[in-house]
Amino acid sequence: MPTHHTRSCPGCGLRFPAPAGSDLGQACPRCAAPTTLGEPDFTTPPAPAPDHVAGVPVCALLDNVRSLSNVGSIFRTADGVGAEHLYLCGITPTPAHPKLAKTALGAERHVPWSSHPSALDGADATEAAGFELWALEGDGAPLFTAPPPSGPICLVLGHEVAGVDPRLAARCTRRVHLPMSGHKGSLNVGVAFAVAAYVLRHGLVAPQPP
Repeated sequence: MPTHHTRSCPGCGLRFPAPAGSDLGQACPRCAAPTTLGEPDFTTPPAPAPDHVAGVPVCALLDNVRSLSNVGSIFRTADGVGAEHLYLCGITPTPAHPKLAKTALGAERHVPWSSHPSALDGADATEAAGFELWALEGDGAPLFTAPPPSGPICLVLGHEVAGVDPRLAARCTRRVHLPMSGHKGSLNVGVAFAVAAYVLRHGLVAPQPP
């Protein structure tokens, strides 16, 4: 059954999809002119079957990641990468917050998570589950040249400004970072988690050069 149709604006030329049977988009969001139905209705393709994954199991520990948008994005990435668990620590918001779903887009209903008052408590639970702690920090070694992990990895993500708690960082067996070629020293924490999680989960970490 068609789920969307294309609306076109004769005035400014804007084209965009709108839900079938909905009044949304009757006025152009750019110039407010009346829009017309364009191409025939089309159906959103179904989600593909889960892909085979070659890398190690991955989870994440969020050490006082304060932004709802970042946490929601991390939930969505965690679902996409097949992460085992999210450990939400300190002031990190949980799916109990009604606005988190805006960026998680339903992924918060599928990714296992737990809340811990301290990141050190979260680290205890992570290690008890058999995960090795890797801190994703700007002063670490490049992730892409790290030796391939031998077992499950928990990526430790720190506060957007302060980074990972030093007491927690001291418990991590590795500190890794994503190489930056521009003027900024790091990526947004949600983007950094997405890159690192996919690298580890799909077995793309290269061995160190001889």
